[in-house]
Amino acid sequence: SGLSLTESVSKNGGYLKYAVDTSKQPHHLDIIFISNSCAEITRLKMIFKYLSQNQIKVRTDFNGDRPLNFTSNEDENTIILIKKIDG
Repeated sequence: SGLSLTESVSKNGGYLKYAVDTSKQPHHLDIIFISNSCAEITRLKMIFKYLSQNQIKVRTDFNGDRPLNFTSNEDENTIILIKKIDG
């Protein structure tokens, strides 16, 4: 269709959910795309780990598979999220 997953979900009235499993090492984080009829469209499977109280490192392969671990060198599939602290 040419639309990205988020555009497709938004256009069709769907929404996003997430699921976290901290019992796994590295931890699992899934972003779940849900259709307007409440059916799961797809799932972006990721791993994450805490770097500090205000930072997490996230990795995904964008191919449907969950990465098994973090690589020693950073790549386009790894991001660091930093909590913004107001004040």
